[in-house]
Amino acid sequence: MIATNIRQEQSRHYDLHPAPQLQSVENSPAARCILIAEHRDEVFARLAHDLGAVGCVVFRATRAEEVPLVYAYSEASLAICNFDLPDATGWLTATKLRLFRASAQVWLYTSQQSACDESWARLSGVARMLYYGGDLFRLAEQVRESTLRFNLSRRSSTTPRWHGSGRLSHWEKTL
Repeated sequence: MIATNIRQEQSRHYDLHPAPQLQSVENSPAARCILIAEHRDEVFARLAHDLGAVGCVVFRATRAEEVPLVYAYSEASLAICNFDLPDATGWLTATKLRLFRASAQVWLYTSQQSACDESWARLSGVARMLYYGGDLFRLAEQVRESTLRFNLSRRSSTTPRWHGSGRLSHWEKTL
């Protein structure tokens, strides 16, 4: 008979500060923490559910001004932002986050593609644009698949080093 700690199994998605014995990025919470900037509850719930099902810890920001604060608090490895937040465009949100942390990975999603998206993405430091045409399930599928590919590529190319507190710092990641 195998003894398990039920409380630990139920709360493993909320353990953001692990002990330093973790030696690989796939076990690291920094590789699984994702910030979603979305003001609509139904869209956030769908994305959070799908990302939680693949082992990601999801944090939420509902306004553009909250994005850098939540990103810093959660030590997220990826920010997925709605292009049409009520208080700022996606370009401004991405630029503010990249000013706050230059190494931030930012993805934007929008229902319509524009002719200037590629040039604005380069200028703002956006790593990926997702176009979903207004279909929530298509967006959720694109985010889930892209996140799995993102996490797999990070696992093979990133070697973490731990400092005294046991948390992975963004400047300690080596390529």
